[in-house]
Amino acid sequence: MHPSISYFPNSYFYNNQICDSPNVKRKSYEKVFLPRSPIFRPYSFINILEGREEFIGHSWRNMVEVAVVMKILQNLYKDWNDSKQKLSIGIVSPYGAQVQAIQEKLGGKYGNCDDFTVKVKSIDGFQGGEEDIIIISTVRFNRSGSIGFLSKPQRINVALTRARHCLWILGNERTLAHGESVWEILIHDAKDRCCFFNADEDKDMAKAILEAKKELNELDELLNADSILFRNQKWKVVFSDNFLKSFKRMKSNHDKKSVINFLVKLSTGWRPKRRNIDTICKSSLHIIKQFKVEGLYTICTVDIVKESMYIQVLKVWDILPLEDVPKLVKRLDDILVRYTDDYINRCKEKYIEGNLEVPKTWAVSSEIIRFKNLAGIKSGSDLSGARPDSMSYVENSNVAESLLLMKFYSLSPGIVSHLLSDRDGRELDLPFEVTDEQLEMILYPRSTFILGRSGTGKTTVLTMKLFQKEKLHHMATEEFYGDHYHKHMHTTQENDVEQVIGEKKLNILRQLFVTVSPKLCFAVNQHISHLKSSALGEKFIGGGSLLDMDDIDDGAQFKDIPNSFVDIPSKSYPLVLTYHKFLMMLDGTIGNSYFDRFHDVRKHSDALSQRLRSVSLYSIMRTKEVTYDRFSLFYWPHFNERLTNKLDSSRVFTEIISYIKGGLQSMETSDGKLSREDYVLLSEGRVSTLSKPKREIIYEIFQNYEKMKMVNGEFDLADLVIDLHHRLKKGKYHGDEIHFVYVDEVQDLTMSQIALFKYICKNVEEGFVFSGDTTQTIARGVDFKFEDIRSLFYKKFVMESRSNELAGKEQKGQLSGILNLSQNFRTHVGVVKLAQSIIDLLYRFFDRFVDVLNPETSMIYGESPILLESENNENAIIKIFGKTGNAASAIVGFGADQVILVRDDNARKNISYYVGNQALVLTIVESKGLEFKDVLLYNFFGSSNLKNQWQVIYEYMKEQNLLDSPRSFPSFNEAKHNVLCAELKQLYVAITRTRQRLWIWEDNEDVSKPMFDYWKRKFLVQLKQLDDSFVHAMQVVSTPEEWKLKGLELFHECNYEMTTFCFERAKDFYWEERCKATALKADADRIRSLNPVEANIKLRQAAIKFEAINNADSAAKCFYELGEYERAETIEALIENADDEKSILLNAPVVEQNRSTKGNTTEAGSEEKLDKESKEALQVHLASGSQWPENSQKIENKGKGKKKPKRKNKRNEFWQQKDADDAKSILLNAPAVESSSEEEESSGEEEEEDEDDDEDHEEEQDDEQSKLGKVKKLLEPFSKDQLIAILKEAAQSDPSVTAEIISSAESDPIHRKIFVHGLGWDATNETLIAALKPFGAIEECNVVTDKTTGRSKGYGFVLFKTRAAARKALKEPQKKIGNRIAACQLASTGPVQNQLGSKMSARQLYVANVGPQIGAEKLRAFFAKYGEIEDGPLGFDKMTGKFRGFAIIVYKTLEGIKKALEEPVKIFDGFKLLCSVRKMEALAGRGE
Repeated sequence: MHPSISYFPNSYFYNNQICDSPNVKRKSYEKVFLPRSPIFRPYSFINILEGREEFIGHSWRNMVEVAVVMKILQNLYKDWNDSKQKLSIGIVSPYGAQVQAIQEKLGGKYGNCDDFTVKVKSIDGFQGGEEDIIIISTVRFNRSGSIGFLSKPQRINVALTRARHCLWILGNERTLAHGESVWEILIHDAKDRCCFFNADEDKDMAKAILEAKKELNELDELLNADSILFRNQKWKVVFSDNFLKSFKRMKSNHDKKSVINFLVKLSTGWRPKRRNIDTICKSSLHIIKQFKVEGLYTICTVDIVKESMYIQVLKVWDILPLEDVPKLVKRLDDILVRYTDDYINRCKEKYIEGNLEVPKTWAVSSEIIRFKNLAGIKSGSDLSGARPDSMSYVENSNVAESLLLMKFYSLSPGIVSHLLSDRDGRELDLPFEVTDEQLEMILYPRSTFILGRSGTGKTTVLTMKLFQKEKLHHMATEEFYGDHYHKHMHTTQENDVEQVIGEKKLNILRQLFVTVSPKLCFAVNQHISHLKSSALGEKFIGGGSLLDMDDIDDGAQFKDIPNSFVDIPSKSYPLVLTYHKFLMMLDGTIGNSYFDRFHDVRKHSDALSQRLRSVSLYSIMRTKEVTYDRFSLFYWPHFNERLTNKLDSSRVFTEIISYIKGGLQSMETSDGKLSREDYVLLSEGRVSTLSKPKREIIYEIFQNYEKMKMVNGEFDLADLVIDLHHRLKKGKYHGDEIHFVYVDEVQDLTMSQIALFKYICKNVEEGFVFSGDTTQTIARGVDFKFEDIRSLFYKKFVMESRSNELAGKEQKGQLSGILNLSQNFRTHVGVVKLAQSIIDLLYRFFDRFVDVLNPETSMIYGESPILLESENNENAIIKIFGKTGNAASAIVGFGADQVILVRDDNARKNISYYVGNQALVLTIVESKGLEFKDVLLYNFFGSSNLKNQWQVIYEYMKEQNLLDSPRSFPSFNEAKHNVLCAELKQLYVAITRTRQRLWIWEDNEDVSKPMFDYWKRKFLVQLKQLDDSFVHAMQVVSTPEEWKLKGLELFHECNYEMTTFCFERAKDFYWEERCKATALKADADRIRSLNPVEANIKLRQAAIKFEAINNADSAAKCFYELGEYERAETIEALIENADDEKSILLNAPVVEQNRSTKGNTTEAGSEEKLDKESKEALQVHLASGSQWPENSQKIENKGKGKKKPKRKNKRNEFWQQKDADDAKSILLNAPAVESSSEEEESSGEEEEEDEDDDEDHEEEQDDEQSKLGKVKKLLEPFSKDQLIAILKEAAQSDPSVTAEIISSAESDPIHRKIFVHGLGWDATNETLIAALKPFGAIEECNVVTDKTTGRSKGYGFVLFKTRAAARKALKEPQKKIGNRIAACQLASTGPVQNQLGSKMSARQLYVANVGPQIGAEKLRAFFAKYGEIEDGPLGFDKMTGKFRGFAIIVYKTLEGIKKALEEPVKIFDGFKLLCSVRKMEALAGRGE
């Protein structure tokens, strides 16, 4: 044999004792077959990744390997036909079923060729034989690495030594190399000798595999990440939102798989025959193509994207019935005619490799312009003065339906997996394609400052930049750690483990995203979770919409995040936090907490669990923090009128927070506050608009404010920030070092607040991204330009890090410029131009207060904003809504996505009588961050304190040659007109709230005239008469669901008045009541410092309302704030009990049917049923916001005539049904079971040579299968009891049935897995194993732990290796494990039915009002005098180890507890202890 063939058998089997003879070493001995392919060497291992093993009769076969063998033979015959040299080929397989399958395919094909012979035999059949070429088909393909007798070295040796010139081994690397066998060594040897190849490296093999998969109807397997299709992907294929919606509407899973398979094939460069493609475009010159798939038409275009180079991509717009195609094509054609000729020509270019079409590429050195008339926008041309018909847009469409604003998603294995999975009905955010402008910023490698107006995608850039780094880290880690990383990731989804894989320490990427808004924080967190789930394959935990979150505030959404940056679990990264949570964590990292000075925390800190401590801290921040609203309501009225007379409260608060206590200069002082002298000197700065006398007055107000604040025991955020800076300068930050920090909406932070980020991240070069828009700085207390942040970053981040590391060496180029986003994705060109006109005025008059950016662009045409006029000066509100505001009248009113914007609360009160409950009315400040389809901006100028100051606009109009005729107007004076800056910013925010229609109404023409004249001369607005027909066109009717969604959006903006209105319109009682309760709680917080008695009354009302609607978490928080700690603890117990019950439900065991060797059948029914059952129950629970026991019963009984059984009975019915399914499975499979899987293989091998017997057996098996089908139909209606009776009778008459029952019971985990509950908090896998190991060998053990603390939740699962061991362990269900009495049961019996039962609960004494300083031993001794104690006292806090307000004592006899209850009130160590048995139900299952 050829030396390449003999090398491995000689070294492995014969210890290199055999030498190759001289003739086989000669060059003349070597023969080359199939020379055009790279994979057919004298010795080759050909890895087949797409195989599939089947168990047929008593043997295995793999039809994909059969197809590959036939393709090899076909190619060999073709080459032989040219040469006619004698050639003998042997096909060897260890399995008779595979031999038979190849023989059937082969038929008599090559029987008449004397010089071309093909023999197909088993390994034993080739004993002593030899052929020119040997092809070994190993067959096996599975995830477990099971290869049976194929691992026997003797057989392998025979197979490997049958070839003279070529030996080609077909097999699956993953299966064969899984265990420690000869095959693992053989595969490593083949790789070392460069003899290892993937089958799809040969085009003919790849095609054969695809055809085999299609013939076997296994197309879905080709959609796996490692499939041949994805490995050969050449084109980037992106699909639109519209395609995604159409795809989800498809009913057939087969059709869905066919469509995805078709797209994946297109990505490989394959193109169908011309008759299947219609060129359907008109003027767009063959750009649009349609492909027919499963009776539908996929509409595609070739596009060009800019990555590292310009490259063609395939863009999929939709999949539609034929009748809907022309409409889409017309819309696309209207867009494509705007493409430049050069762009069209490049899209049409084709590059062919063999029979595949591959994408063309171009260098990025020369820019490719897409649109004809938008080519000049990038250079900064101002479109704001263009007429509406100047064609500065690309698409004329409703914004919501725009094709150009649609998201596109890249086709990848992860996304395909999500497309084909049900996702439990949840929508998932997929990684979408970004614009060239956004991509450039995402890939920018340095610390960055991103500035963009409203709707330009700033948050998108930050999120995708963070996600990009997560992807790169995931890929790098996966490459370094290999398969071990996947196992590690699977483990850490539920429990954080030590970050070590083998001997390698796993690097953790620590990224932090911070924003001020809780709502935005929640949305970003959800988006990132979805992205990681779809693209990286990580498990997604949590909901996907606002409906899934009880309260989008810090306390609720960060309950699983620690209160410090020390040792944060890896699964918590990337961290997405609000700025308040960031401050709280920083405070908890550096020694004594700032909040310890507050009595409430100091008094209870020792007894508080982390969860309740968080509640306490958030309560303090909510009730003690002085925000602008609290400042204006409770502080401003108490200052001397002499001081406040000519000042605005907002401006004063801004000066205090942003300059005196939060500016760049204030950080240089010892106490973090500017002195009077330094503050007054700011008036000499170039950007100051305040005179020295005014600054003197403001500083005096500041001093009065500080004194009042101290007396009230309150603080502002600047106080906390100053304290943090002070502590961090004195000490050292010992928390996790963050690698990358992303700060969104940075305009809402002061300089000193931003500077805190320098302590947690040292990666100054690359680690920081700040994004925002100072045009939207209407937040009270904040005032700066983006250039100020850049200056701060240089001084406080770059220079300080440089001085620390390089001792002051001069370096340049470390600071990037400000990157500008200019394309607007929220609205159309009409609104963008109007907003730009406001920006132009800010640039002209207040350029020192606004960052200068390139003009915004939008590719969507829309109706210009409308200035409303009415006959006889009739008020627009009365005209639209009537005079009563009554929705019961014939007037339709506004819909949920429409809003009236007013300047302030006074303006809202003025129109509330007329609007009533017919429309949403928000102030401009309230609307910030929201968007609506339509906006009516009402009386903005008329309600302004400015009157003649607006006249200064004419000065700008004159400079721009926009005045029709000369007129007089005041000249701009910065001191006189400085308030105009804030007015223009508010106007900008108001204008940019709309996506589609903007109407503007003014009742004072004199005040609004300058701005209206300005807009008219720039052709930015149109005039409309407000008559009945126009009013009718304005009004929209919304569904209850739309009102509910808008209500949820406003609820999380804390606008409770408008939220209540929305839920009233939605007729949603639960959310209406919840909103009222939340409003009461907010009112209590607001008035607490002024009237604490009234505040407590409101808080109690809120708590009662929360409890009435079963919102236990919120009720517990309220009672805690009221000081009713026992009641709060009781509710906390209910919450923990519900969490445990959910965990048990989700972890309930699924019956594993280990019957892959018994007809290759799997029983998924039980798993699907359990999954559906548990998730439906959880969805009901989460949607209502209530707890398990009460709510599930209410939901079941709602609207029904009779009471349904309790939930636990429903679960019992489920388990009974599952048992019945198992019984049916045993009956159906009984005849096929004779031995274990390995025995079956061996016995099958003995019969492989007898082909006639195999044929007879197959005919018998066909008849048997038919009979089994009939038997299955007969069995399906039977109940569990009937099936048991049938099985019992069958077992008595047929020993094989008895054997099957016993075999199933022994192998099935359902009889070996036990559930252990009542464990202590300190229980571990080791303690549980130690306690149960005496009963028999344990296969698997898992103590379920708390995600935050890592400690036991009181229960776990143990899987014994034998049924006998499990039965032995259950003989005595109660066992002492650690220092606790735990109970055991079969896990398959379902949730715990309180199996400690009435016997134990009757002996449990609940003791309330137990102080944290009480010692456990002293308490036990005190209660031991009433009777012998079996267990206790229990009730320790998991974090501190101290009592948390109660204790549980378990007596050995009923007499003991009776005696203890004779005097329910006992005095012990100065505490009045209250004894009872009434709380046991609430505390059951807590593992206390």
